[in-house]
Amino acid sequence: MAIFAYTGWMAFSGDGKYKNSVNYVKGMKALQDSNYAEAMKYLNREIAKNPDNGYAYYGLGMTYEATGNPSEALDNFNIAIKNIPSDDNYSIALAYSLKARVLRRLDDLNGAMENFNKAVETCPESADFYVMRGMEFRDHGKLEQAGKDFREAVSLDKKNAEAYVGLAEIAYIQRKYAEVIRLCNYINKLAPDHSYAYMLRAKVYMSQNKYREAVNDIVEALNAGNDKQALTGMRIIADSMPEIVLERLKKQKEKYPNDNKWNFYLGMVCEQAGDFSQAAVCYEEMYKSERSDEIAVILGNCYKETGMTEKALKYYQEAKKINPASAWIYYEKSVAERGVGMYREALADINSYIAAEPDDESGYAVRGMVKYYMGDDKGAVDDFTTAIKANNNDVLSLLYRGIFYDKAGERKKAVKDFEHVVRVDTKEGENSSAAYAYRALADKKKSEKLAAQILSRGKHCECYNIACMYSEFGETSKALMALKTAFEKGFRRFDMAECAPELENVRKLAEFNGLVNECKAKMSAHKG
Repeated sequence: MAIFAYTGWMAFSGDGKYKNSVNYVKGMKALQDSNYAEAMKYLNREIAKNPDNGYAYYGLGMTYEATGNPSEALDNFNIAIKNIPSDDNYSIALAYSLKARVLRRLDDLNGAMENFNKAVETCPESADFYVMRGMEFRDHGKLEQAGKDFREAVSLDKKNAEAYVGLAEIAYIQRKYAEVIRLCNYINKLAPDHSYAYMLRAKVYMSQNKYREAVNDIVEALNAGNDKQALTGMRIIADSMPEIVLERLKKQKEKYPNDNKWNFYLGMVCEQAGDFSQAAVCYEEMYKSERSDEIAVILGNCYKETGMTEKALKYYQEAKKINPASAWIYYEKSVAERGVGMYREALADINSYIAAEPDDESGYAVRGMVKYYMGDDKGAVDDFTTAIKANNNDVLSLLYRGIFYDKAGERKKAVKDFEHVVRVDTKEGENSSAAYAYRALADKKKSEKLAAQILSRGKHCECYNIACMYSEFGETSKALMALKTAFEKGFRRFDMAECAPELENVRKLAEFNGLVNECKAKMSAHKG
């Protein structure tokens, strides 16, 4: 239960003499709208005029809490407790609960529990405060006390969905899955839009490998409130069974054709499955009625991945027109430009990004790559070093700095960077940097083992990286086979393959153009 939901109730109830006070009502309305500066202004005016208005102190306490001022929040909740009329025990109890929440965030767990207890003692007839205290017990693993509070809440209010959620959570922790499903079924009858109940039931289905049932509940959770856990669950299932998720999302889109979020979720899953062309179709449909810079950038990224760089750059430009202050647009545009040899443009855009976000190491890593391709060795090494200082495990920066050191004859420094790469780039199927590093360390056996794993089970972009590795080490036949595997797995950045310096050796083969043209033809036929 979100305690902030009570701000609306507080704005229009309480002691009659303050109910219609202009400053009080305006302050609480501003708090509801998350306009904290306005809330503070009007509530302070109210207190100056009516210093005994406990409700105004309550609102001011919530404003201070929301703006990261816990000490001031506690002071105001204490004054609220003293000044709220003694016959309004619910509001006093709520102030105790809010005070407890602040104390908990300050890691004063004893103080928090003391105030949750006072809330229950002050208003024992309300289920809400048993639920709040029950949640506190649950979060500290005191399941018996939590269950007791949730059951007491149910006895006071048979329709309190949050109390049933608390009981369902305890059952889930105890792996009493049949009980979880029973309780969630009941919660869905009480509160059909309770996203968390759907998600809790989905977690049970996932643990039982009932993925279609889980996806149904995940979609209901998304429909009810864009639940973050639901998004995570959707991605987990889509990682191995995207067709189940796509099938259910398509049905939801048919049911709600004017709700753009289903186009968005469909696009997300298509991207995850590597189908960037279909993802672009979903985002294009969304973009027709919702022209935001975020969707324009996503479209740019999708078209970049399909090798349609010109169209990608068009969308990045549109994003800049919509929101010229968004630094991230320059970052994404720079990455696309670098991939097709537009190094001057890429450098200008990544410089703009770094000027706006000087503390983000990823900007320096990207600029290091651009300078690498432009032949600015010193500038590249400097940028890679800056990125590594901020993130000691930045694999690409370590790898390329090692390559530079090796070319400059600084073998000891190079070896140190390559050894660091193989220590941290360990995710199976996605560790092409480690494969390159092993090769640079003259451990061909380990390099070949990783390359084989990646070509067998890896993503298309990792297979492309293996092709680059083989090409740079002069093994052009292996490079060509790896590139073919990348294309077969869905790599569509043909324009990048046709200009990447790493593939210069393999492009000398007569078979290269034939392979690229064959894959382009297959892609065109598929579109048709």
